[in-house]
Amino acid sequence: SLHEMQGYIFLESPGTLNLVAQFLSVLFFLGAILFLFNLIPVPPLDGAAIIQFFMSRETANRWQEFRTQPAVQIIGLIAGWAIFDRYGGYLLGWMLRVLLM
Repeated sequence: SLHEMQGYIFLESPGTLNLVAQFLSVLFFLGAILFLFNLIPVPPLDGAAIIQFFMSRETANRWQEFRTQPAVQIIGLIAGWAIFDRYGGYLLGWMLRVLLM
């Protein structure tokens, strides 16, 4: 049977299946973290590009130029990190509950 502890899934008996469960758990969380982090709508993350779909062409071109500035990208990474630090745990927990349903 499965046993969950701090985001990892373990089988109650040791062996190959436990190793496979641990490996899949780590893969799931790495993928989930990258997925959620990249959706944050700040440059240079992918979520910032989604905003362009809701802009006029002229505004989208200016936004694209703004996104490519190195200072904006550094500030965006710091902001993304802060946002993920605050809300990422809730979203990762929700994704785990959905997976284990």
